[in-house]
Amino acid sequence: MTHNPFNWRETPFVRLILPFILGIVCAVIGEPQTTIASNIILLLSACCTIFLWLKPTTYRWRWLFGIPLSIVLFLLGFQSTFYHNELTETNHFKSFLDNTNEKIVLGIVTDYVEKPTNHRCTISVQQLGSHTDSLHDVSGNLLLYIRKDSLQNSPPQYGDLIVLHAAISEIEPPKNPDAFDFKRYLHFQNIHFQSFAKQENIKILASRKGNPLIHTIKNWQQKLIYILKNHLKTEREFAVGSALILGYRDAITDEVRDAYVETGSMHILAVSGMHILLIFNGFNWFLSFYKTGNRHWRQSKAGISIVLIWLFTLLTGAGASVLRAAVMATFLAIGNGWGRQMNIYNILAASAFALLLWNPFWLFDVGFQLSYLAVLGIVFFQPKLSKLLIINNKIFRYAWEATTVGLAAQIVVTPISLYYFHQFPTYFWLSGLLAVPVSSGALYAGVGLFFFHQVPFLSEWLGKILFCLVWAMNEIVFFIQKLPLSIVTGIWLSLVGVLSLYLVLFGIAVSIKTHLLRTLIYPLSLLTILSVVYAFASIKKIHHREIIVYHIYRNSVVDFIDGEKCYSFSEKFSEKSDTFNKIKFATENHRLQLRINTLENYNFKDYVKNEHLLHHYNISQFYGHTLVILDKLPPKGVFLQVNTILICKNARINISDITQSFRFDTIIFDGSNARWRIERWKNECHNLGIPFHNTSEQGAWVKKLTK
Repeated sequence: MTHNPFNWRETPFVRLILPFILGIVCAVIGEPQTTIASNIILLLSACCTIFLWLKPTTYRWRWLFGIPLSIVLFLLGFQSTFYHNELTETNHFKSFLDNTNEKIVLGIVTDYVEKPTNHRCTISVQQLGSHTDSLHDVSGNLLLYIRKDSLQNSPPQYGDLIVLHAAISEIEPPKNPDAFDFKRYLHFQNIHFQSFAKQENIKILASRKGNPLIHTIKNWQQKLIYILKNHLKTEREFAVGSALILGYRDAITDEVRDAYVETGSMHILAVSGMHILLIFNGFNWFLSFYKTGNRHWRQSKAGISIVLIWLFTLLTGAGASVLRAAVMATFLAIGNGWGRQMNIYNILAASAFALLLWNPFWLFDVGFQLSYLAVLGIVFFQPKLSKLLIINNKIFRYAWEATTVGLAAQIVVTPISLYYFHQFPTYFWLSGLLAVPVSSGALYAGVGLFFFHQVPFLSEWLGKILFCLVWAMNEIVFFIQKLPLSIVTGIWLSLVGVLSLYLVLFGIAVSIKTHLLRTLIYPLSLLTILSVVYAFASIKKIHHREIIVYHIYRNSVVDFIDGEKCYSFSEKFSEKSDTFNKIKFATENHRLQLRINTLENYNFKDYVKNEHLLHHYNISQFYGHTLVILDKLPPKGVFLQVNTILICKNARINISDITQSFRFDTIIFDGSNARWRIERWKNECHNLGIPFHNTSEQGAWVKKLTK
C-alpha cells in the first residue's frame, strides 16, 4: 500500500478533521451566545448522512454523502467548542459576582505552580457567596495568587479543599499594544477570573479531594523526583534531567531555559513525541526478547506497550504534545499488533481528531501546534532531504539522517515559531546532531534508573551514566549558545504572514509530490507578493511617528518612535532587575511590530537633543508635540502651553494646581500611580471638564504624529 498524502482513500481522517477544525475556529472567532439553530441543523444533517450512508448510490453521486457529513463535522467542532467553554454553564459563579463585595469561595485546588514572588493555584469552585449562610452551588475555575511573603505554613496543594475570603475580578486584556494576551491564553485553559489573597484569608478544610488517579500519579512523580535528586547532585543537571525524563520543569532557571530556547533545543525539555517514540521503541525492543509461539503474543505485546506508554504519559504531566504522541503511538501499536498497514498522515489526523474532540481548545495550544507541524515536516520532507546525499559510511549516514530530521521539522515549524517567539535559532541543526542523541541516552538511563533504583550496584552506575549524559548535553547546549550569530532576534511576523507562508510551503509540497515544476509558479508568485507587501510596509514604517506611554505597574516608560528609531525614557534600573523584565515584557512586541532597529534608552532627568526630539527638565518636544512629565509641582510663576501632561510616581499634585501652570489638551495617569490617587484625580478632571487618559483602564496612551 502506498503512503500517498493526496490519496483520500488512505487518509479518511484528514478529510474528517478539516471541517471539524473549521467549526472549532468559527466557534472561537464568533463566540456564539446560543446554539439552538446549530442543534437543529446538526440533527437534520446527521439524519441525512445516515440516510445516504444506508441507501446504496452509484459512484457518480457519492459526493452527496460528503455534503451533510461535512456539515455534521463542522457543527460537531462548533458545538464541542461552545459547550467546552465554562462560561456557557448556567451555574457558573460569574452570575453571583459584583464589583464591591469580597466573596467566600469553597473549592478544590486542581493545579499548583510556584513562582518567584507568589504561589499560583487553580481552584475548581464548588460554592460561592457573600456570607457563610448564603453559599450557592456553582461551577467554574478561579486563578488564585498567594504572595510568598504572607506564607506562614505550607501553601495549598493539589486536591486540597479550601475556603477563601477575597475579592474576585475578571482577568483583564493586555494594557499595551501587541503585548502577550494573558487573558486569551487563560481563556483556552477555561480560566476567566482571578483573585489575590494572603494565606491568612485561606483555610484548608480537607486534603485528597481531587482525582484519585492524579493523586497517585503525583505521588509517584514525587518519588521519582526524589530518586533523581539522589543521583543528579548539581542544580543544573537535576533541573534538566527532571524536565527531560519526567517533564518536571519547576527547577529550571532562566539561564538554562534561555540556552535551550536560543539553540532550538527546548523540545528536549518538553516531553513530546521524541520521548514517546524512544520509550515506545525501547519497550518493543525489550519485549522482543520474549519468544513464544502464541499467535496472540503480538496483540499482547501491543497492549503492554500501550499501557506502559500511557503510564509514562501520566507521569510526565500529560501535556498536549505528549498526549498527541501517546495517542499516535497507541494507533501505531494497534496497527502493528493486528498486522495492519496504517498511513502516517491518517494516524496524525486521527490522533488530532480524538484530542480535539476531548478538548477543542488544544487547537490553540502552542505545544500542540508545534508538535503536529514538526511531525508533518519530518514525515514529508525528511525522506526527500535524506535522498539528496547518498552516504555509505554508517556514522556519517546517521549524522546526515539526524541533520535532515531537524531540518525537515524546522522547515515547517519556522513560520509559527517566528509568530510566537520572534527569533530563529541558526544552529538548530547542530543541536539536533549533538544534543538530541545524548538526550536519548539520558532518557533511557533515567528510565532504567527508575526500574533498578533498589539494586545498589546497578542503580549507582546508572545514576553516574545519567549524570554524565545530562552534564554533556548541557555543555553542548551552552557551547552552541556561545557560538557567533547563534540566534536571530527581533523578527515580527503577523498571522496573515504565517498563513501565507504555509500556503507557500503547501504549494512547494504539491510540486514535490506531483513532480510538476510548473506548479511552483503559484507558491513563487505568492512569495513575490509577500515580499512586495513587506517592502511597502517597511517603507511605511520609516515614516511612522508615534508617542506612547505604556502601562507598567509601578513604573513609567515613554517611547518616542521616529521611523526605525526609538527614544525610550524611564527611571534608572538594572538589566538584571525585575523592572527590566517588566518593561521588556510590556514594550518589546510593539517595538518589534514597528520594526525598531535602533533603541536609545534615557533617564527622565537626562538632556537629549537631536533633529526632532528635545527633552529637558521632564519636558519633551517631539515633532511639534509637547509632553510634560510631572512627578511634583512646578515652580510658582511658570505657565506653559503644552499638548499633554503625564502624571507619574504618585505625585502629590491637585489637578487645579496644574491648571495654574499649564494649558494642555489631555492629562495621562500611568501605572506608576496608586489607584486611589488616580480615582481622586479622575473626579477632579470630571468636575473641571478636563479630558484624561487612565492607562490602568484604557491601556497605553498612543499618539500618532505626522511628519
